[in-house]
Amino acid sequence: MDLKEAQFRMDTPALSRDDARINWYRCKVDKQIMNQLMQRSDLHGFRQTLGQLALFAATGALAYTAYRNINAANWYWSMPLLFAALFVHGTGGPFVGLVAVHELCHKTPFKSPFWNEFFLKLYSFLSWSDYVWFRRSHIKHHQFTVHKPYDGEVVLPQELSFKDWKFWLGLVAWNPQNTWNVWKAFYQRARGRIEGDWYQQVLPETNQRLRRDHRNWARFVLIGHAALAAALVSCRGIHHRYSILRLAGLPVRHTTAFWSAAQCAGLPVVLPHFHLFPTGGLLLLEHAIPY
Repeated sequence: MDLKEAQFRMDTPALSRDDARINWYRCKVDKQIMNQLMQRSDLHGFRQTLGQLALFAATGALAYTAYRNINAANWYWSMPLLFAALFVHGTGGPFVGLVAVHELCHKTPFKSPFWNEFFLKLYSFLSWSDYVWFRRSHIKHHQFTVHKPYDGEVVLPQELSFKDWKFWLGLVAWNPQNTWNVWKAFYQRARGRIEGDWYQQVLPETNQRLRRDHRNWARFVLIGHAALAAALVSCRGIHHRYSILRLAGLPVRHTTAFWSAAQCAGLPVVLPHFHLFPTGGLLLLEHAIPY
């Protein structure tokens, strides 16, 4: 190591460094088998994305129909039906959000880059997801997965507090504080404000083009949802106004805690890190990294 490199390592904050030397464990997989497993298909991509969006729209329509038919004569059974419909709709909510955005950032659902990018932006818009930041952040996450202090996306240890009433509110219903935090964050990003060490690392000030893309995406989401809300408010009837909650990106996503935070919560920082996801009877191993 020369003097210049030593000075760099001494002066550069840990989160802005990418010089980690990690002894990764690599599974021995036949290259031909791996190539077969990595094949992408536009047909399967459309089948999965359009099927998922259709299911989400159908459960939302079911909840909307249940709401429209509530009256003083049937409230004792129509209200529970509405809550059940919202529960079913909310169960699929997380998969229309960052779960889908994650896969599309990996560019695995479609063979065509155009359709990957198109659905990435569509899912990100529907779910208020910051794909510009997440795509860059997730690359670093896979380079230095849960290695302190290089990975700021997943920082261990993590915990879930089952004693916190806010946790249960967001789990079985909807926490308005979370929605407000998302709105506030997008407003700040639309103004060009980048807060947090990890955000500063992923979106460095030296990369003005990336920051412009990030700012423009936040503005597009804000203006787009505001236009949808304004269009619905202008419609007659309270049932149209209720639809704002569906189209303005506020689906009940009560399973998010178990499909995102729960996969890392409770993991120690001294054992191999495995992510197991049930997919049609198979288990996909996302990470197998000693750290």
